[in-house]
Amino acid sequence: MPITATKYNMKHTSLLGHSLLILTTLLCFAIPDLLAAQHPERLPLSTYAALPRVKGIALSPDGQRIALIQSESGIELIVTMDLVSKQRQVVFTNSNSKVGYNWVKWANNRELLISSRFMTNVQNTKIYGTTMLVANADGTNVRRIIKHRPGDWSPQYLDRIVDILENDPDHILLSVDLASPGEPQVCRVNLQRNTCGKVVQNFKRDIRRWLTDRQQEIRIGFYRKGATNRVLYKAPGEREFEPLWDFESYSQDKIKILGFDPDRYTLYIVTLHDGRDSIFKIDVREPGDQKLIYAHPLYDVSGSLFYSAKSGAVIGIRSTMLGGISFWDPSYKAFERALKNTFKDRQVLVLDMDRTEQTYIVMTSGTKDPGTFYLGQGTTVTRLARLYPGLDESNIHGKKMVTYEASDGTEIEGFLARPSWAGSSEPLPTVIFPHGARSLVTIPNLTTGQSSLQAGDIRCCR
Repeated sequence: MPITATKYNMKHTSLLGHSLLILTTLLCFAIPDLLAAQHPERLPLSTYAALPRVKGIALSPDGQRIALIQSESGIELIVTMDLVSKQRQVVFTNSNSKVGYNWVKWANNRELLISSRFMTNVQNTKIYGTTMLVANADGTNVRRIIKHRPGDWSPQYLDRIVDILENDPDHILLSVDLASPGEPQVCRVNLQRNTCGKVVQNFKRDIRRWLTDRQQEIRIGFYRKGATNRVLYKAPGEREFEPLWDFESYSQDKIKILGFDPDRYTLYIVTLHDGRDSIFKIDVREPGDQKLIYAHPLYDVSGSLFYSAKSGAVIGIRSTMLGGISFWDPSYKAFERALKNTFKDRQVLVLDMDRTEQTYIVMTSGTKDPGTFYLGQGTTVTRLARLYPGLDESNIHGKKMVTYEASDGTEIEGFLARPSWAGSSEPLPTVIFPHGARSLVTIPNLTTGQSSLQAGDIRCCR
């Protein structure tokens, strides 16, 4: 199918020291929009209450392919697209309403890791579980991450990756409780044989999670028993773990470990600063000396560290909520500003980068943009897909911030969006999309319709 190019605010700006010419085009071969430009005056409720058409876009390490989860008539698809040949491939299709996908990641340039969630009954109790599939990018050779024999203990969670080994593309480190339920060991899983070939960390009593450093050595263990939590630390090359912090669940002195710096003694943590979860950097040899790295005056900061593929340095944090990256490295903040200057009336999130950092995925949102994904390749930005294809400026009136009280009197902010045909005082049915608490990072301007509130997205419908 031919590519239709649309000029969009072409201008020169700066991208990590390079000249950047922004040109937006539409990839017709990618994920076609559901509706044409002409919309009926009043769209059905299903258009406004629909789930996002696309989620979890991931860029292969070499920047040659993308993978994503696509919703199509109630069915979820795992889709890959070759950015060179423009070929789109459905890797896996899920028609079971009791099974869904959490995420898709690239194990290497040729294979995908797919997290799948499901509900099952255990002794008449419904429980939630996960499994992980491995598949070639072309949709061939789909298999489970670990093969089970009949009668073997089957772990509840099988998608807890400890590390993807960039220098060993045929293996990953997986946290899995094969030996003791609820107490995982770390296996070096062979992606071709789908076996736990080597146990690199045995389970320990009440250790619930393990963390590697940037050299792929297990360095941190997370102990939890009841409300008691303990962070255990092991020096490089040592065998024994020692306590680093103790705290009670939900206490003011709770600590979350984000990960290691390339320097093996530097650790990034999340703890309270002025009443909000914020990021600090510490030397584990002097854990009391904490340096504030990133904070927000209104929202908690949550997510995972984002490392530069070129330098290995920590350059920002990837949001738990949306996957967008908030940069604190000055060079990458300049890149972020360049994109924001291009999409002046919208919020811009960088979602992913390849190893060269010249190919990247961006999502924009605004009062009349419910969410649009773009592919950046050097000096060109290309539209990939819309989050809600049935909604655009013709049927979105914009939104405004509102506040309301929770049952305990706490004031909560949200964003109310009304359809373009509705009067300002016309009463409308409302769709509410609640989500988690005061979490930062870059909450997008989702304005999907009939009337919507975000932070509990409310969408008024008729």
